Amino acid sequence: MCPSLLSTSPSVTQPDDPPALPIDAPQPERTLPEEPLAGVTPADAAPSASVRLPLSISPVRWLEDRAAAWEVLKTALLHRKDLTSRLRGAEEEREEMRRELESLAQMGDHLLHEGFAEDGEDLLRRAAAVSRRRELERSLREWELAMFGGRGGEERQELLELLEHRDAYALEEEKGRLEASLSELEERRSELLQLRGSLLQERESLSKSCREDTVLQRLEEQKAALRSLAEQYAISALAAELIGRTRRIYEREKQPQVLTLASSYFERLTGGEYRRVVMTLGKKELKAEHRETGLLDSGLLSRGTAEQLYLSLRLALAGTMDRQDPLPLLFDDLFVNFDEKRLHAALSLLGELSSSRQVVMLTCHRHVAEASARLVPEASVISV
Repeated sequence: MCPSLLSTSPSVTQPDDPPALPIDAPQPERTLPEEPLAGVTPADAAPSASVRLPLSISPVRWLEDRAAAWEVLKTALLHRKDLTSRLRGAEEEREEMRRELESLAQMGDHLLHEGFAEDGEDLLRRAAAVSRRRELERSLREWELAMFGGRGGEERQELLELLEHRDAYALEEEKGRLEASLSELEERRSELLQLRGSLLQERESLSKSCREDTVLQRLEEQKAALRSLAEQYAISALAAELIGRTRRIYEREKQPQVLTLASSYFERLTGGEYRRVVMTLGKKELKAEHRETGLLDSGLLSRGTAEQLYLSLRLALAGTMDRQDPLPLLFDDLFVNFDEKRLHAALSLLGELSSSRQVVMLTCHRHVAEASARLVPEASVISV
């Protein structure tokens, strides 16, 4: 038996149960101590301090009745707990709605204050007036765009003066006059289009009648152009043949001497870093031989080294072209991409060559003129 199940509800008497004692025997009563149930506070429990169990009810049946009553009580307690939770949530929701209502009331007072309205109806009237004003302003802007769009300042000013000095009746008369003038112009345009169509038909008929003469004239013109092209081709072919022969003679007789002389100049200008200049057979490609990496294509050289190679070739060509009198050399800002080392090497070489030929250098850089005067004492520096 569980004593804790005996204190939550009053006893239930079952008269139909069989008596445990004879009828004429005295019916003593049993007193069971009442203990609190788990999870039930004294306030929820019955106020009786003890339960008296008649001897006519069996303890098992009494316990079953008490268990059923306990289930009912437990269900009621759960329902009460659920209702309490829902009530608490409703109270919180009511408090939240009250705060929102107060916030909306404050917002409404703020809107009334901003709108200079006395009440909500006055605010709605003012809002409708503002909306109407915005629509009118938008319509006004659209009309202004339609009236002044694509017009310059003078046309805009003329239109404003016209609207200011003329009323609607005068403008309507002006509109009628312009429409009549436009109608006349449209009629004139239609007449001109018809005249243009007739002229085009007449030109087509004339072109058909003169087409044969035109074809013959074009044929003669093409023949004359062909003869001119043939003459130009003959001249160009003869010039190309002469140039080819001159180039072959030069390559056969002069090129080895030019490359040998250019190699010596190039080696001196680069301080021995490059040994010679080579022209490959067949492809006619110009290459420079590096002292460590070997032959390099001239297109792979740096800007300064390539200009040293170009200067070497120019000096070699001038040296091989000398017949009786040495050719003078003229340079214009040749050392723009030369650093100090390359500049000194080039000026030293030109100083030596100036003893056998005239060398004229033009420059706008002061350091080049100063280096020339320092490295070539015989040079004359002329400032212009």
